[in-house]
Amino acid sequence: MDKKYSDSPAFALTRYFWIYLAALFFALVFTQALRSTASSMMFYFMLLLPVFLLIYALIARVTLKVYLTAEETTAQKYSPVEYEFDLINESILPYPFLEAVISVPGEDGVRCTEKMFSVSAPPSGKYVFKNRSVFKYRGSYEIGVSCIYIYDFFKLFRMRLDVGNYTTIIVLPRKLRLDETASTSVTDIPTDSARVVAGTDQSEIGNIREYRMGDPLKSIHWKLSSKTQDLQVKEYNTNTGKSIYIFADFARAPVYDTTPAVIAPPAADNKRKKRVKRVKLDMEAVSAPPAEPLPGGEFDEGVEAAAKSPELDPAALAEAEAAKARAEFDYAKANLVKPEYAGDMDEFVADGVTELAVATVLRELRAGNASTLVCFDAREPSGIAAYELTSPEDFENIFKNFATTPLAPSDDRVMRLAPVVRESMNVTVRVVTGAIDTEAVSGYAALPAMFGGAGTGSVTEVLVFNPDERYADPAARVEYIDLCRSRLAQNGVVLTQLRTGELQ
Repeated sequence: MDKKYSDSPAFALTRYFWIYLAALFFALVFTQALRSTASSMMFYFMLLLPVFLLIYALIARVTLKVYLTAEETTAQKYSPVEYEFDLINESILPYPFLEAVISVPGEDGVRCTEKMFSVSAPPSGKYVFKNRSVFKYRGSYEIGVSCIYIYDFFKLFRMRLDVGNYTTIIVLPRKLRLDETASTSVTDIPTDSARVVAGTDQSEIGNIREYRMGDPLKSIHWKLSSKTQDLQVKEYNTNTGKSIYIFADFARAPVYDTTPAVIAPPAADNKRKKRVKRVKLDMEAVSAPPAEPLPGGEFDEGVEAAAKSPELDPAALAEAEAAKARAEFDYAKANLVKPEYAGDMDEFVADGVTELAVATVLRELRAGNASTLVCFDAREPSGIAAYELTSPEDFENIFKNFATTPLAPSDDRVMRLAPVVRESMNVTVRVVTGAIDTEAVSGYAALPAMFGGAGTGSVTEVLVFNPDERYADPAARVEYIDLCRSRLAQNGVVLTQLRTGELQ
């Protein structure tokens, strides 16, 4: 919460106090000049006035009470939330000059900020302040009254009454559905192990037992029940041979570049060797990771071969030219965020990641696939939250906690969550993220090797939330995503670009 007003001094003199001092000085001069009873009484009244006004303000500190109520404390984002606070005056004195400092959502909707409202308290009455707010982003918001500033009748000074009456509004993301496309379909689980559940899945019957209260009627084995004269229930094997991990990336971006980069045009040079050297350096900066280069060094060799032998095979020459185009891609231009979006980009991306992660988890659970949802969470003692889920009901129990996961530091890259995976065979890893910079892509490319590599039945997919309309050059952004997709595909990683608007 941004504090703009509540940090002011507890007691302060106003500009009217200096006018009062001037009036008191003239009253003293006037009294000395006339030396009359009336002028003396006027002077003493002026002299004692601040004392009476101070007592008046001190009474308000005891008799003013504030109560806050909200119709709903949990709401979905973009849904209006109504709340009100009641300022009750228990004394017979009126207080017409009051200022209430209220914490309400800011204009950007990212966080709450303090705003000051002028209010008044009638004698033995109350003042009701109603407000409605719409929250754009998921998370926890504290709304309420921070303090009240009390002014005397002549506004000579201001006194602060600390209230600190807040209520927490939990704003949840939407629950959307993913389309069953080829690249984002549910996990195809092998049948090397199973768990038993009651139901009517198209799985192998694993057990038959007596009917228990609450079992669905569709699971009853009617033919066997007629023979035994007791209700028998079929239990099915649900395949669980593959471990499914879904990593949600809530890390802040290191820096959102909003300054257009000035790219100098390359100098004309007919020497092929120098041109090849520049291409190789650019490829290392844009595509290759710092520690373990991605496969694809043959592109560099192809460029060198093309430079030395113009009569190279046309297919190899085309591949070399494609590698050169990727190497010379303007990364800064593709990641340039419009200045008006830089302030809330982290929250916007985190919202999209949350909704995509929720859709991904629910899709797997509805298909009967037990999943583990993992993310960085500063609220946990270990700093990491791992939820083992076997059904949509399990997810409902942790939905509110996951939906309000705070943003993580920029160095908490999702690749650091990989050690949570203990298996090395038949692992499905789905990374839901908004980070698609070169460092992140290098980390995603290394994930398959951590889980056994090719031939182990492991699958790695990166679901990217990409708000391209927030980037200065959407076309360059699309080209860059395609470049990352092709580089990850060389390592067996599927990159799928999604928007919450594409979900149902």
